[in-house]
Amino acid sequence: MKARLIAGIVLVLLGAAALYYRGIPYTKKEDVLKIGTVKAQVQTRETYEIHPAISGLVLAGGIVLVVFALRKKS
Repeated sequence: MKARLIAGIVLVLLGAAALYYRGIPYTKKEDVLKIGTVKAQVQTRETYEIHPAISGLVLAGGIVLVVFALRKKS
């Protein structure tokens, strides 16, 4: 019973954060020039986008788990 409640809360938080931020930013390093021991790198900031429908499903699944966990407890 506690595991469902904790899992539901985690899913609600993850779904809400994914809806708010709409993606996960990360920095990618790429070698553009390499001659002997000298090399030049370029850092690009990219975002792994999360579709809002998936975020909504995670949020809804978390809410369902929380409701079922609390309903069994009462």
